[in-house]
Amino acid sequence: MGTTYRIINQATYEAVNADYFAIDKPLPADVFMKDKSIIQPIFYKGTLFTQTTREFLKEKGMAEVYLRKEDLEVLHQTTLEGIPRKNHVDTSIWDTYASRKEEYCQICKDILIPGTEINFSLFVQREGSFTPLIEAGENLSVTIDDRVFNTDGDLLIRNSDISRYKDYLSSLKSTDIPQGGSATTRVLVLKENSKVVLKSLLDNPRSGEKIKEIEILVKEMIDSILGNRNTVHDLTSLKTHDYYTYTHSVNVAVLSIGLGVEIGLSQDRIESLGMGSMLHDIGKSAIPIGILNKPGKLTDEEFMQVKGHVIEGEKIVRSHKGIRKDSLYAVTEHHERLSGGGYPFKLSGKKISLFGRISAIVDVYDAMTTHRCYRPACTPFYTLTMATSQHGHYDPDLLTAFIKMLGKA
Repeated sequence: MGTTYRIINQATYEAVNADYFAIDKPLPADVFMKDKSIIQPIFYKGTLFTQTTREFLKEKGMAEVYLRKEDLEVLHQTTLEGIPRKNHVDTSIWDTYASRKEEYCQICKDILIPGTEINFSLFVQREGSFTPLIEAGENLSVTIDDRVFNTDGDLLIRNSDISRYKDYLSSLKSTDIPQGGSATTRVLVLKENSKVVLKSLLDNPRSGEKIKEIEILVKEMIDSILGNRNTVHDLTSLKTHDYYTYTHSVNVAVLSIGLGVEIGLSQDRIESLGMGSMLHDIGKSAIPIGILNKPGKLTDEEFMQVKGHVIEGEKIVRSHKGIRKDSLYAVTEHHERLSGGGYPFKLSGKKISLFGRISAIVDVYDAMTTHRCYRPACTPFYTLTMATSQHGHYDPDLLTAFIKMLGKA
């Protein structure tokens, strides 16, 4: 599901010895691998190049990697050992940022059609700041223009504008979005509705009304994916500049449903899997915001609090009597590993349910391929290769099916 580039001009790229990069320094440019006539990114700019990364390349027989020719000039002008590690968010303002982030909801710019009017404000979030892009409101409608599509960063709306945003989604027709390529308005509306409903549920996890809305959305996702496998790609948000639990949860649900379809589960079972995957991180609603949004390594105490989201999630899901029991496995077992080294129950092998094994693969894939404010996203190729090489962690048959499913999408 990553971007693939076909080489048109061989002179555009140049081989570089992998040993050229300094250990424990961020890569100053995108790094590519080449396979016959195809070139694809293996590491994104800013990825920390560690000893593990170097060993990974050697293990795969990639003594040489490729950079864009114009990026080589940057390397020649810069001493790699002197590149400081970029800190995206000033720690002195971190508490304010973590709190303010919860006042907004991330949306997908592809759903905003040029020439249509909106009555909600748009903001851009990048590197810890929230910058107004378009000011609008109940009595002030604004026409969407190129400002929306030329900006870089996550596009946000205020939580107070979610209802107006949902009205905008409802007003759209089932036609192709000009910027969306294969994506349809119907699919994008489904994705966006899922995100805003899930965000509302995370704010009020005991809401039976929101649970019912999510059940309907999960069924719509399944119908869309069964009708067209490419919907897996269209429903999944990949390009973000920060991590949002509700966006991640929708991605995990979509990818889990896609994998359930790939391995031939019945529609009834896929509904249970989709519901559990959508709710797999609902326990994070009980974790302090400052810890969830922290831009760096957690302390041991903070990590223990985060690990507690699994048990908290179990309590919340059990309180909703209408949720099927097998949906609970995606909530309680998505951090378990076949080797027994996961948490919270340290289950191993087949003691981990099918839904637990599926959600473990999908959860780590989406987490690693999502940008964080303190590190760039890993490429899908690197993420899947690392998952494959971590013997004993993930179900190899399910991982193979997952890779095939992504290839079809």
